[in-house]
Amino acid sequence: MEMELKKARETIIFLQSKLQRRDNKIAQLRSLITKQEAELRKYKPGRISQIPHDDYDNAFSDKQIALAVEVLEKLKRNQLLENSLSSEENKILTKYFTSSDLFPTNDVVMLIDKAISYALDVIVNRTELCDEHIDNELRNFLIDTGSAKLVILDVMLARPDFVPDNWGGRAINKKALEKSPKGLSTSSTSKSRSPSTSSSSSSVSFHYRINTEEERRVNERYILQEED
Repeated sequence: MEMELKKARETIIFLQSKLQRRDNKIAQLRSLITKQEAELRKYKPGRISQIPHDDYDNAFSDKQIALAVEVLEKLKRNQLLENSLSSEENKILTKYFTSSDLFPTNDVVMLIDKAISYALDVIVNRTELCDEHIDNELRNFLIDTGSAKLVILDVMLARPDFVPDNWGGRAINKKALEKSPKGLSTSSTSKSRSPSTSSSSSSVSFHYRINTEEERRVNERYILQEED
């Protein structure tokens, strides 16, 4: 019992630390994007910002996240993100993604945006380069490109397995697996388009949905033991 309690505490500390690092990185990226939006509005006053302004943890719905996962699976399968940039540009992103504390520069933000924009254009409009089926629901999700890119970026930062190998994805994923408590996975974002109805996922700020069922059971067992 004592060992289980210790492992549960270690798991919770690990997950909280992991989420905090990712939240910090996303917050930094959002800050830069917001500044860029402000600059663009100087030249186009009527421009509507694509940055969500509601509560961060509820910025995206389960369905949006599931659709973003589906898009990222297609992009990874066809290596579209890494193939959209030059080797030098890929090196810049490798340096960024493999450093947990490196602040994202404007170059980093613009390169990520360039890669995602190109990749989305290919899967939607250039079927001769990518033979992937895009149904109406996925197409509607991608129509608002600005919003879609924000969800896709959030999910990619929460899922090391979606970061291209040329950006250091394999090394990041390996490091995450090595640091993870035994049995936990870095590739546990829900892939179902149906919104989740589980109440346990709302108890922690998990809009990434990276918690697995096993992680939730460990957390719940720890909470019950603490209450006893």
